[in-house]
Amino acid sequence: MNNKQDLLELIEKAEYIPSLFHGVVGGNGIPTFNQVYDVLEFENWKADLQFQLQKLQEKFIEDQFLLDTLNILNDFWEGWRDEQHFRELSSKLIIIKKNIEDYFPEKGLERIEQKKGEKMSMKPPKIFISHSSKDKRYIKALHELFEDIGLGETQMFCSSIPEYGIPLGEDIYEYLRTQFDEFNLHVIFVLSKNYYESAACLNEMGAAWILQNSYTTILLPKFEFSKIAGAVNPRKIVLKLDSDKHEVKTRLNQLRENIVTEFELPRNNDLKWERHRDVFLVEIKKIMEETDLEVSKREMTDDINITQKLSKESIELLKNASQDPNGMIVKVKSLLGLSVQTNGLNFVESKEAREEARWKSALEELYNDDLVTANPKHDVFTLTKKGFEAADKL
Repeated sequence: MNNKQDLLELIEKAEYIPSLFHGVVGGNGIPTFNQVYDVLEFENWKADLQFQLQKLQEKFIEDQFLLDTLNILNDFWEGWRDEQHFRELSSKLIIIKKNIEDYFPEKGLERIEQKKGEKMSMKPPKIFISHSSKDKRYIKALHELFEDIGLGETQMFCSSIPEYGIPLGEDIYEYLRTQFDEFNLHVIFVLSKNYYESAACLNEMGAAWILQNSYTTILLPKFEFSKIAGAVNPRKIVLKLDSDKHEVKTRLNQLRENIVTEFELPRNNDLKWERHRDVFLVEIKKIMEETDLEVSKREMTDDINITQKLSKESIELLKNASQDPNGMIVKVKSLLGLSVQTNGLNFVESKEAREEARWKSALEELYNDDLVTANPKHDVFTLTKKGFEAADKL
């Protein structure tokens, strides 16, 4: 069955969806309403529809009507607005059905897709998890979820998992090239601050873009949509692991459906899948909390190390600068000698070279430890956020 037929069948099924709505009694002044978001059959239909429309929107990237339709699907279906969302969605699906030939011409684009599909179908499918090794705890949990969906060793490549990674003795880059050459890769981009700081990760992203591999984007906790850059389309549906719990579950359900379809896997029991999915989300929350704690401890240790190694002169300057209205330290060299001033005080008590050297060195300490910034002439120094925090801990 081709994409056109798949989409038409999904649009026609929209007539059946209203029968899945069920009434909910409101409370605290909220009237009775009908909802459907919590019905598994609806979630599966919605996920299939998102998948088909997303593929279409990638071909017609400037089609605002398709994008608006996807935005309705991607919005929160949370109960009391379900009927309104469905009415808006239904009207747009009717328009898409009326103009279906514009999206699936008999020649041209459809023929190109057919040739591309024939070429890609010659290669076996494989999941490639593109990630930073610094995020391997999250990756291990994600990899185990994919195993729960039904993927095996020959269907996944993940460098952080030994049995799914690069074999002993293989050249890393040559092996990666082989993966792109021999398999129809579905790339899972697991994006984070660590990912964008890794040259290897950015090379993988570039290779996937050049070869036009299909991909799914997953954002790790604390990494925001606004930070998405490079070859990844920020408008494509994204799974953010620390977003609304219901939304995350819905996105994971969609990902499962896509993988089961793409790899022609047997469909496991839905209740068993939901249990695995929920265990995965608990593990992600645990990793996030432990990571936050480790970062906090590391920052505290860094603060202690900084303040312990600072000279008494640097500490005196830091304390007073934090009390200065502008958080500034001004260094002035004149015919009368050197002055280092902050918070209304001059710390150079005499014009002796030894005394001046002490306070110049104190300023350099603060600057080298990123506790202050300096103007181009290095005669005006301003406390940084790190500097204020260090002063508060003294």
